Amino acid sequence: MPNITLYKPKGIWAWGPDDIVTFMSDGFLSDGNYVGGAMTEVFEKSTGRMTEEDLRAIATFLSSTSKHQAPDRVHNMFQ
Repeated sequence: MPNITLYKPKGIWAWGPDDIVTFMSDGFLSDGNYVGGAMTEVFEKSTGRMTEEDLRAIATFLSSTSKHQAPDRVHNMFQ
């Protein structure tokens, strides 16, 4: 399952706009990762039904937000 957190090395910050659009529309990434868990319902009932224009708008927004806001590590909520 893809990492859709803001975690810099492997999260959504490492994705390009096309990766984001493909993931939200098809449920897959070019590396073979696919939608799973709770994201399956989001894909099936929402993002998988969006227009290309809407998906591009979301991808543009996510790609334009400041990457310095992303955490350098994954936070463990149980610590």
